[in-house]
Amino acid sequence: MKKILISLAGVCLLFSISACAASGGNGEAGFGENDLIFVLNDKEFVLDGDVSALISELGDGFTLYEAPSCLYDGTDKTFEYVGVTIYTYPLNGKDLIDEIQLTDGTYSTSKDISVGSTTEDVIEAYGEDYADEGGIITYRMVPDDAKSPCLYFITEGGIVTGISYYSASNM
Repeated sequence: MKKILISLAGVCLLFSISACAASGGNGEAGFGENDLIFVLNDKEFVLDGDVSALISELGDGFTLYEAPSCLYDGTDKTFEYVGVTIYTYPLNGKDLIDEIQLTDGTYSTSKDISVGSTTEDVIEAYGEDYADEGGIITYRMVPDDAKSPCLYFITEGGIVTGISYYSASNM
């Protein structure tokens, strides 16, 4: 009986390890708050957070665009790097992250989706609870609220051509 219990425990452990390996270690499919966190070099960057740490992590190789903010006192800024663009808004003396756009396969989401992934990869990773907005697959924190933070995937011919983490702070 003891051998049977040990064997059964071993089989259960094997199934657990196999399940983790099959999911890529990224957890189950579905969209949640953690999916709105951009991770770079094991550091987390959140929407509506101060952009300075992200700019420091990415380095000085950006082109800066500035314009008077329509909603806030100060200047909206765009930091454009190869493969990633960051849009900010001014609040309380800081430039806060409004949107992070990924434009090439250099960067990926926490569920390993990047430019070049397929639409099927996106749905497998984030689930079926999305809005299809004519080639844009959108996952919102509050599904029917356009003012809700979201992660969206621009697709063309079933292939992801762009990814955006969007705070919706300017809506």
